[in-house]
Amino acid sequence: MRNFGIIGKPVAHSLSGYWFSSFFAENSIDAQFQMFEPSAIEMQNFGEWIHSKQLNGLLVTIPFKKEVLPFLTETDIHAHEIGAVNVIDISTSNRLTKGYNIDWLAFESEILKHRPNGYKKAVLLGNGGAAAAVAYALQRNGVSLVKVSRNATENCVSYEELPAEELQNADLIINATSLGMKPMENDCPPIDYQLLNPNAFAYDLIYNPAETLFLKKCSAAGCQTENGKGMVEFVYRRAVDLWNI
Repeated sequence: MRNFGIIGKPVAHSLSGYWFSSFFAENSIDAQFQMFEPSAIEMQNFGEWIHSKQLNGLLVTIPFKKEVLPFLTETDIHAHEIGAVNVIDISTSNRLTKGYNIDWLAFESEILKHRPNGYKKAVLLGNGGAAAAVAYALQRNGVSLVKVSRNATENCVSYEELPAEELQNADLIINATSLGMKPMENDCPPIDYQLLNPNAFAYDLIYNPAETLFLKKCSAAGCQTENGKGMVEFVYRRAVDLWNI
């Protein structure tokens, strides 16, 4: 039997366990999929932890997408440039591990599906591994971008510093934070939603719950909205190929 799984914290909200278990059953594949929330000590010895679980492949979600990088044998060019990984292919015979970033491609596919002609200006909420992949996709598509997070950095403004005109002029707004994810359903990024351009498209990488408070507020402002279910399912399908299942 081959072994696959996902690491994250929290991870109970993830659709991956149901999706892969169903995929294995429907295709008569001798494999199992497990959900892991590694401790801080286990993450400090991540390379050994992977092999102790006899895993063949692993998905990576919040908050570990950047943290796993130093432990991998190699990464694909996109993961290297983004600085984050969300799929790991593991060789049990020679203990080699290769990290991939599929998030950027999944996000690109999703947003262009809704507006094939693309976007001009985006506001990206978040500064973690998922946000890095989103920023990478936007930059590859020539979209002007302002990144927003709790704390200002060299290339990221704080929520308090976000100019009103950025929200008014953006035709795309993305939530790449964990705010709104179960069990934080009553949370959302602290922006002035009344300033949003009603012609903007609002995308939330969260898919559980299906409509986050962020999406509800964007919808109330007149925006077209979508959650991240299509994005994660894109990642799952690509992981199947990478793992040669």
